[in-house]
Amino acid sequence: MKTNNIADKFEMVAKTHYGLEKILARELIEIGAADVEVLNRAVRFKGDLAMLYRSNYCLRTALRILKPVLKRLSATGDK
Repeated sequence: MKTNNIADKFEMVAKTHYGLEKILARELIEIGAADVEVLNRAVRFKGDLAMLYRSNYCLRTALRILKPVLKRLSATGDK
């Protein structure tokens, strides 16, 4: 059974308005996020639980922070 350590990094997605993705990515880098990747109206990044709280508190251009709970791969790739 796996226990969650506060230092474990996990993936998160910060949603934003169109055109603010690069600004949000810069904000995430400034507060210490890892593996920052600009998406369409969002930015994907990795961090620990402290980063989750920091991103909710400090980011000015993010609408919400999402933490995926399940990642499923399709065998056929078209679903």
